[in-house]
Amino acid sequence: MNDKPKTAREMWKEGPTAFFSWFWEYHKAVVGLTALGIGILIWYLYTLLNVKPVAVSTVFMNGSEGMAEGTETALEEAFTELSGMDRDHYELTFDFDTRIGAGGNAADELESTSAQKLTAQVGAGELDLLVADASNFEFYAYHNMFRDLRELYSESELEAMDTDIYYVDMAGVRKYVNDYDVAACPVCNLTPEEAIGAEKITAYVSPDPSQMEEPVPVGIDLTGSDFLDGHSMYSGIEVIGGLCKNTDRTDQALQLLEFLYQK
Repeated sequence: MNDKPKTAREMWKEGPTAFFSWFWEYHKAVVGLTALGIGILIWYLYTLLNVKPVAVSTVFMNGSEGMAEGTETALEEAFTELSGMDRDHYELTFDFDTRIGAGGNAADELESTSAQKLTAQVGAGELDLLVADASNFEFYAYHNMFRDLRELYSESELEAMDTDIYYVDMAGVRKYVNDYDVAACPVCNLTPEEAIGAEKITAYVSPDPSQMEEPVPVGIDLTGSDFLDGHSMYSGIEVIGGLCKNTDRTDQALQLLEFLYQK
């Protein structure tokens, strides 16, 4: 008995039905892998052609649970008009859901995951602007997360904003980051309850640059912002905003920060 497989030419002579039955029997693995490869290629090309580049990415940390409905849409429309950006070609990314305990004190696994995600986004240059309650802004300022505003504003422009400029002691930042000297990070020495109390508008005291060894401006106090207040985004707490250190979208991030600063 001859069990030698027939050739494609021999099977074709028996008719198309026999040929394709034979072909599937001996080549279905190759056909399946080829189809899978083509599918992956089509998906990749579709994604590549349809995903819009991000114009600006912002996290609004610990916003009010009573934030007005439609806030995201209102902010998108306001920034689109302000920047003249074509929304058909660019994406705006606003995160209103990140919540981390006062002073960087993650209360549970979800908050710990949020903190890790935030750190990863900043490290990868994916996050442009962070707006946060004062105690968390201070916590991340001492993790050296923000741009020096002297790189973005002239001395006279910074003076014009006066007490709305938020300073961090860069000497303390180095001690905390490099030597893990917790004493050099003021908010790190507060309990969660103390951090909550200290950032309330009625109790808040802005860091005094005259008392710092190496004062560096890294944030702008947004408390009383027309947009933030008008949309109930924060309630009863001091709010600071700053550009993240690794952002490549400086112009757009600064535009948005200045818009949020309008009072």
